[in-house]
Amino acid sequence: MREIIACFLISIFLASCSSSDRLVSIRDHPPGQYRKIDYLQWKTGSESWLCAGGRYSSASGFVHNFAAYGRGFHFPFAAWAVKNKRTGQAQFMENKEEPCFEYPDHQPWAEALKRIGIWAGPYRTKIHSGFIEIVWAADKDEKKIRGSMQKWVPPIVFQSRNTADYLEMWHAVSGMDFRYDPDLLTVSSNYDRKRLIEESDPAISLTETPVYPFPLGFLQFETSERLAVDDFMHKLAAHIGGLANNSENGWLIEKFQRNKQGLQLIEDCIARLKKDFHDSAEPVEILSRIGTPALPEILREFRLVNNQHDSFINWDAERFLITILSRISSPERDEALLNALKEILGGTRWKMNLHDIIEALASSNCQAAAPMIEQIANSPKSEPETRLAARVALNALGRPTVLPGQEKAPDVISSAQKAINTDSGKQAMALLCAVLNQCDEYSTGMQLRYADVSNPNMFVLRGYYRKRADEKQSWWMFEVPVLRPDRAFVRFSYVCGELCSGGFLGRLKKQNGRWIVTKWQRQWIS
Repeated sequence: MREIIACFLISIFLASCSSSDRLVSIRDHPPGQYRKIDYLQWKTGSESWLCAGGRYSSASGFVHNFAAYGRGFHFPFAAWAVKNKRTGQAQFMENKEEPCFEYPDHQPWAEALKRIGIWAGPYRTKIHSGFIEIVWAADKDEKKIRGSMQKWVPPIVFQSRNTADYLEMWHAVSGMDFRYDPDLLTVSSNYDRKRLIEESDPAISLTETPVYPFPLGFLQFETSERLAVDDFMHKLAAHIGGLANNSENGWLIEKFQRNKQGLQLIEDCIARLKKDFHDSAEPVEILSRIGTPALPEILREFRLVNNQHDSFINWDAERFLITILSRISSPERDEALLNALKEILGGTRWKMNLHDIIEALASSNCQAAAPMIEQIANSPKSEPETRLAARVALNALGRPTVLPGQEKAPDVISSAQKAINTDSGKQAMALLCAVLNQCDEYSTGMQLRYADVSNPNMFVLRGYYRKRADEKQSWWMFEVPVLRPDRAFVRFSYVCGELCSGGFLGRLKKQNGRWIVTKWQRQWIS
């Protein structure tokens, strides 16, 4: 009898610890963490090459384009659109033949949206506690469409700094109730914050004026086609690193598990990576968020892809796999990347993605890689950009190759002298010297012509350089949009003639009183 009672109590305890009992309703989710946004005051970003004009035969095409255009909007939003039933075409762009346009930098976003409206047709905005909803649909259709979102979802895009907000956004847009595992949202939020540290700065809040041209690190969830709600919920859950299931009591969004459904999701994402690099963003994001549970399959593919190095598709697939591995911390991951680096140095592996492997090892603070990276940094056979990547990686690993006292600075002309003699100017110059010393190949003969250090949120230095006296004058610009006592983010760009220009985004940290470049990425090239 005692054994029976004990088994009964144990079963009750296990049942109380089941995953489903940890789930809570989205209706009980606290409202958005941000203050109500005065969207009329927000400015657009710098991605003026993207545009949302042109002709679109479907809502899918328009929403897909708007998702890219909306990355210049530095605030959380949800946007969706539907077809015009009468014509079968999109509600927007009907009988319009105007080409796409570019919006000016630093334009109030509401004005930029109005410019889209000229070609896109009527739209409405609805202000929620933590985001803005933008809708392209006829007035009489909107209520009906929202009601039908329990069965199908129109093309839609969510943008936020925290992927956990996707659930709240979906609930606010559709009114749909579902349950979710709060532990999953904690894991997702921690992942987002780590990504913000890598790519942006979590200290910049949404209620601050957006700092141009620094990216605030927004993430997007996009479905650029109409989906059945079943497909949509599975996609939504995957984008926060979980799994969705439709139970008798409604939809559940739970932690990822290596069950049949979870393994199928991993294999589907890997298949998409190998099939088309243009379709890589979503599977890379999903596999990165699944993380360690997906590591066996990711490592399997990483080891196999080198055997087919004659294919550019496999070259891209390997690059995407390295990106995913750089976001997963494990000894097995480090071992795989170290072996790949050894094979490259031994001549038995292609070196097309050498930069990515070096950066991944540095970002994981893999000290075992330092001797090999030093070999690359010091080898005259290494290409200049490869040596640069190796030097920056050594900085990140705490083994800088440039010694104190070697810093160089551009010549200063009188018009900039006054500005750089201020405390702010000295900070900006210290960062510029660190970049020129550790990264820049265009520093010979550099002169500083203009300095604006009056705005503590954005230092700007501009000037020109000539490598030779008979060479055409070239221009450079250095910007410090984020400066903290222990870290900084910078942009450096140059223009040296037709099809001769480029731009970089860098991250620096202070080590033993000196600025060290720990990340240096090319953003664009012409």
